Amino acid sequence: MRRGAEILAVELTVGNNKYVVCTVYRVGNLGEANHDCIVQSIKSMYDGRILRKIFIVGDLNLSSINWPETEDTQENIDRIDHLFLNSFSELGLHQCVLEPTHVKGRTLDILLTNFRKLVKDVKVDKFESICQSDHYPACFKV
Repeated sequence: MRRGAEILAVELTVGNNKYVVCTVYRVGNLGEANHDCIVQSIKSMYDGRILRKIFIVGDLNLSSINWPETEDTQENIDRIDHLFLNSFSELGLHQCVLEPTHVKGRTLDILLTNFRKLVKDVKVDKFESICQSDHYPACFKV
């Protein structure tokens, strides 16, 4: 763990395709150095000649973002959360979880991908969770 970022990534090769599945946890009150560390880790997934299909899941604690993010919802986003949004956009990553994943009504848990058409059946399990948590599990198919 460096600067509060916990990241685990696995690269899978299926035929000529490369997939990166990554899980991330970020403590919500960390600053710009934490953002830079996470973004550098994500950028390293883009290295190489073969385009990887990237799937990032986890809890980034971007609590001021009201997904789906639009120009109308950007005015109250805090500075660090805004840095993350800009970085996701620059990297071609799209958020696929568009409903609350937390008991307080926020979407804190994410599924980011650079191949949105491969993601199917995204759902947040608010009522049938085997987990005891203040977060709801998000499920999807690739």
